[in-house]
Amino acid sequence: PSGGSSSNGRVEPVDPALQCRLCGLVLEEPLSTPCGHVFCAGCLLPWAARRRLCPLRCRPISRQELHRRAGMVEVAAPRGRQVEGGCSGPSWAL
Repeated sequence: PSGGSSSNGRVEPVDPALQCRLCGLVLEEPLSTPCGHVFCAGCLLPWAARRRLCPLRCRPISRQELHRRAGMVEVAAPRGRQVEGGCSGPSWAL
């Protein structure tokens, strides 16, 4: 799983609230669902387009209901990976 580096070079665990529940990494360009769940934009947008349901299966969602989460950790560099549901880096716009 994801971690952050401390000043002594050790990898520190990341707060689970700052991890995407689809890809498991630190949130990148966080988006919130109407039910309050937060995912990376690169993970959530393709998921919502195909399934039209919160990834935690609690309610239907639409792209128009997704909102940027200001103030949360955002990683600027694309990760360049692909997981089921998306997450190929920051290539979205609301």
